Amino acid sequence: MTARTLFRDFPPEAFPLTIELLDAATGEALWKATADGPGIMDIPTPADLGIARVSARVTFADGTVSESR
Repeated sequence: MTARTLFRDFPPEAFPLTIELLDAATGEALWKATADGPGIMDIPTPADLGIARVSARVTFADGTVSESR
């Protein structure tokens, strides 16, 4: 089961942006995708990736990185 995420709240200059899901325990990248503009993206759940908890890293067009743990 994937989570459907809508990317419409980011300004146009934020794109393209890259989203990575990481193993929260090890920091290993488990999934990665790029969004070229506003729209909908299916993002896997932790269960889809076979782990209990993920963290996320988003890299914006200007190189700014936002990470949650």
